[in-house]
Amino acid sequence: MIVVIVLACAVVLGAVVVLAAGRGGELAPPQPDYARLPYPEDYPVTGAEVAATRLPRSVFGYHPAATEQALDRYAAALSERDARLASLQGQVTELRTRLRDDDPPYALDD
Repeated sequence: MIVVIVLACAVVLGAVVVLAAGRGGELAPPQPDYARLPYPEDYPVTGAEVAATRLPRSVFGYHPAATEQALDRYAAALSERDARLASLQGQVTELRTRLRDDDPPYALDD
C-alpha cells in the first residue's frame, strides 16, 4: 500500500515539474474583465460622449484598467484638439500680419 502511495506522489510531483517547465501546453490569452469603451480608437470624442461615459466599478472604486483606457483616450483627444487650435491660431496670426503689411487695395491715390 505504501508503495502505491509513494508512486502516486512521484507521478503527481513529476506532472507538476513538467507543467511548471512549460511542457504542458499554453494557457489562453487573458481576457479583460471590463467592457471596452463604446467607440473605436479613431473615432473623434465629443464632450457629450465624455459626459455620458460611465466607468465600470470594482471593489475599491473604479476599475483601474478601464479608467486608464478612458483617460488615455480623452488625453489623446485633447492633445489632438490643442494641436489643431494652435495650428489655426498660427494661420490667423499669419493672415493678420499679411493684411497689416500689405497696402490696402482700396486706398485712393492723391
